[in-house]
Amino acid sequence: MMEKVEQIADRGRNYTPKREGLKLSVSERAEQLWGLFNEYSTFRRSLYRTELAVRKQDKDTKRLPQEERETVSRKVAENPLSQRLEGEINRLWQDSGVKSIFAAKLKESIAEKQKHKPGLRRYRELVGQSGELEDEYFDLLRNQFLIRQMAPTLRSIDIACNRAEKEVIGEETEDLEKKGGMDAKSYTERHGLDRKHADLTALLAYERIRDYHSQFKHTGVIFTPSRTDLLEKVLKKTSGGTWMQLVGETGTGKTTFAKRASWILNNEPAQYASGEKWGDTSTLIGKQTMDPVTQKVYYVFGPLTIALTGCQNSLEMEDAIKTGKESSGKLLILDELNKFDQDVLFGALKIPATLQPGEIFNSKYLPGVKLRMAQKGVAIVATMNPATVRYERKELDPALDRLFYNGKEKVDYPPMSPETETPELYEIFLGILMDGNGRIRVAKSELAPSFVETEDPATGIVKQELNPNVTSHGTLYRFALAAAEVHKSFTQKPSVAKTGADEGFLEKTPLEMETLSKWMKEYSEEIEGGDSPKTYLEKKLHDFHENIDGANDKAIYERIFSHFGFSITSPSKTPKEAYAPLTPVEMGYLTPKTPREVRKHGDEVVPRTRIYTKPNGEEIYYLPTAMKAGDNELPSGTILEHQGIQYIYLGTDPETGGNIIMPLEEGNNG
Repeated sequence: MMEKVEQIADRGRNYTPKREGLKLSVSERAEQLWGLFNEYSTFRRSLYRTELAVRKQDKDTKRLPQEERETVSRKVAENPLSQRLEGEINRLWQDSGVKSIFAAKLKESIAEKQKHKPGLRRYRELVGQSGELEDEYFDLLRNQFLIRQMAPTLRSIDIACNRAEKEVIGEETEDLEKKGGMDAKSYTERHGLDRKHADLTALLAYERIRDYHSQFKHTGVIFTPSRTDLLEKVLKKTSGGTWMQLVGETGTGKTTFAKRASWILNNEPAQYASGEKWGDTSTLIGKQTMDPVTQKVYYVFGPLTIALTGCQNSLEMEDAIKTGKESSGKLLILDELNKFDQDVLFGALKIPATLQPGEIFNSKYLPGVKLRMAQKGVAIVATMNPATVRYERKELDPALDRLFYNGKEKVDYPPMSPETETPELYEIFLGILMDGNGRIRVAKSELAPSFVETEDPATGIVKQELNPNVTSHGTLYRFALAAAEVHKSFTQKPSVAKTGADEGFLEKTPLEMETLSKWMKEYSEEIEGGDSPKTYLEKKLHDFHENIDGANDKAIYERIFSHFGFSITSPSKTPKEAYAPLTPVEMGYLTPKTPREVRKHGDEVVPRTRIYTKPNGEEIYYLPTAMKAGDNELPSGTILEHQGIQYIYLGTDPETGGNIIMPLEEGNNG
C-alpha cells in the first residue's frame, strides 16, 4: 500500500491546493491521509469501471483494445476530483511525520490481522453463513406469508432446520466474541483471557461496529442483537397470519419494525393509517367518488380495504371477482392504535379477523360492493404507546384488544446497561460516528469508557472492570449512559433522577432514538475542525432543554445529565483533543463489551510493541514504557533536549531492554 500512496502522491505533485489545510496535529493529518487514500481508491475504481462499461457495451472487457483502455485511464486521470485528491494526498505525504505515522499504523494494522488471520477468517465465515441462513429464513417466512397452502410440513421442516443451524452458528460466534477461540480449560485455569485472545475479540468487535456503520449508511437503522431478535419475532408471527400489536414508548422504533416486516415479507411499502389522522374509520375503509369522464360512481378503497383485498378500488375488485383473478393482500400498519375510534375500528376489523383467504364479505361503509379476501399476503401490525396520562391514551377496548392477543410484543429502547454485556446504545453511536473507511476521527479519550484494575484477594487474579466513577468515562460513553437514564425515567423505571421521595419520572419529554441518531450523524459530518464531542452535545442538549415544556421535565433532564458530567443550562467550550490513528484492535477496545486481558498478581504488564519508521524507511520496534530519570519517570513520547538538539524518547528495545531515543527532526509516529 505504501508504494500505491507514493505513486498517487507523485501524480499530485503539480497540483496547487486552493487553500491551506486546517491546523491539525501530525497524527490527525495522518488519519486524513488514510481517509483520502481510501476515498481516492474507491472513487478511481468506480470511475474507471463506469467509463469502461460505456465503451465495452456487449464486448468482453478483456478484449478491449489497448488504445481504448488507455483512453479510459487518461479520462480518469483528467477528472478534476481525482486530481484534487491526488494533490491533497501529495501535500500530506510530503510531511515526514505524517508519512511516518501512516506507515507505522498501516503496518501495525496489517500485523494485527495477520496475527489473528485464522480467527478473523472463521468469524467472517460464521457471519457470512449466518447472513445466508437469515436470508433463507426470511424467504421461508415470505413463502409462508404469500403461499401458506403450499407444502406447509416441508416448509416447517426447513424452518426448524434453519433455526437449529442458526443457533449452532450463533453459539460459535458468541464464543469467539467472548473468548477469542481460547480453549475452555485454559480459560478456566486463567480465569479469563490472555492478551492474544483478548485482542482477537477486539478485532471482532471492530468488525461488528463496521457492520453497524454499513447498516446505518444504507438503511438509516442499526439492528443490534436485541433489535434483530424482536424483528424475527414480528416476522415469524406476522408470516403465520397473527395480527401484531407492538407496544412501546414514543421513539423506540415500533413503526420501523412494521415497515421492515412489509419489505421483507411483501417486498413493498406497507399500507399506513394513523389513529391521529384516521379517527373517522370510514375513511380507513373507503369513500365514494366519480369518474369525471364516464360519470360512473365507484369507491376508492382506504388502506384497510386495500390490505385485505389487494385492490385499490371497487372497479378493480369487481373485475377481479368477475374474472377470477387472484390478488395478493398488503401489510397494513395501524399506527397509534389506541387513538382510533375503538368501537368503529372494532366493527371494521371483527369480520376480517374471521375470514379465510378468498372468502366474500361486505362492509356497511361500502354499500353494494362485494369484497373478497385476498388469497395471500394479508397482515396487520398495530403500534401504540402505553395507555398513560402522558400520552392521553385510553386502554384498548377488551374486544379490540383480543384481536391482537397472540401478537403482543413490547418494544423498548436499545439496552445500555453499566455492565459490559449490553452497551447497544453506545455501539450504535460508534457505528454512526465511524466513516466509510472504518475510522473514527475522535480522540479515544473522548469516546471510550474508563477501566480500573481490581484484584481478587483469594485468587490473585487482576481484572479490568468499568470505573464506578461515571464522570471518568469518555464523553460519548457518558452520553450513552445518560440517554439510557432518560429512557428509564420516561418509562417510569428507577433512574439516577430519583431524589428522596421524588421518583424522578419524566412526564412528557422523551429523548427519541431518531433525535439521538440525527445528533450523531450531524457530528460525524462536522468532525474536521468542529467542536469537541462534549461542546457539541452540550449545545444540542441546551437547545433541546430550552424547548421542554414543564418545570418537572426540565429539572429531571438537568439532574440526569449533571450526574454524568454534562452542563445543559450553561454549555462549556471544551477544547477538542487531537485524535491519533487507531488500529482495528484499538478501535475494538472502545466498546466495554470486548473482554479485557486478565493476569495474575505480580505478572508484569507488558505494553504493546509499536513501530517507529525513520524517513529512510527503516523500522524500529519499541515498547512504549516509561524511563526512570532520578526520582521521576518520563513517559514514552517525551521530548528531550541536549546541546540545542531535540530528541524524542520512544521507549525500550523489546529484545535488549535498552532505551530508544531518536533525534526529533526524524519525525515522531508514536
